[in-house]
This record gives sequence, structure tokens and C-alpha cells, in this order.
Amino acid sequence: LSSIITVVAKQHGFNVHFYADDTQIYIEFSPISENFCDIETRITNCFNDIQNWMYNNKLKINPSKTECLVVSSRNNFASESDVITEVRLSQSQTITCTDVVKSLGVYLDEHLTLSHQIDKVVQSCYITLRNLWVIASKLSFDLKKQLIHCLLLSKL
Repeated sequence: LSSIITVVAKQHGFNVHFYADDTQIYIEFSPISENFCDIETRITNCFNDIQNWMYNNKLKINPSKTECLVVSSRNNFASESDVITEVRLSQSQTITCTDVVKSLGVYLDEHLTLSHQIDKVVQSCYITLRNLWVIASKLSFDLKKQLIHCLLLSKL
């Protein structure tokens, strides 16, 4: 399966990354030299070819788990009409591009600032610290130190 998806994606100029049951298909392009409509057409054609192959082999893509993220510079010179906001995969399927996606446990945003990731880590650490505070009086110093190393430092 992975080799077929790789071949189909490469035919359309895409790169592929696999991890367990997760497949990421991506393309890099310059908004200055390439037309957004052409990119959308390539995405649609690639998706349709993969979907057709999967259908012929009695497999199915889960469109509710399919996400689209357009990464660009903060100094994006493209006009609002040139920005890709959604990708039409078929007559009945459209993927709306989001500002943040989770990839292998890391939140990536449209400018790769990692601000959403940092917010989530801070929130998780705060909750863990608050929970440890509740039981702190019942724990020895060494155990507190060990819990902080295990539960907090592993999130950083």
C-alpha cells in the first residue's frame, strides 16, 4: 500500500511521509512562481488517483480525518484571493484548510511558530503541577522530585 501511494504521489509531484497508520502527502511550492489553482488541481488529481486505487482494492480513505495545512511566511505577499482555503477532492468531498494540525503529537500552525504547541504544553504542565500540589503533603521530597522528572520534564 505505501509503495503504491508513494508512486501515485510522486507522479503528481508530491512527497510522502508514513508513520504507523498515518500518511502525510505534501508539496512545497512558491506562491510567487506557481498558480494556486494549479496546485489545487494537482492535489485533487492526486487524491482522486489514490482514492480510485483504494476503491479498486476494497480500501477506503476516511475523509473526516483528512486535513490540509498551508504553511507560509508571516510576510506572505499573496493576496487574499490567492490563498488556498479549501481543496475540493470530489463533487461531494471538500477539505477546509485549517490554521493548526496535529502531526505525530506536535501541533503545527500555518507559520510554523509552534505557539499552539507551546500553549498546549504549558497547559498540560500546569494541570499536572496542580494535581501534584494536591497530594504533595503526603509525598517525600525524593518522590516529589521523581514525579516532577517523570510527569513534567517528559512533556518538554
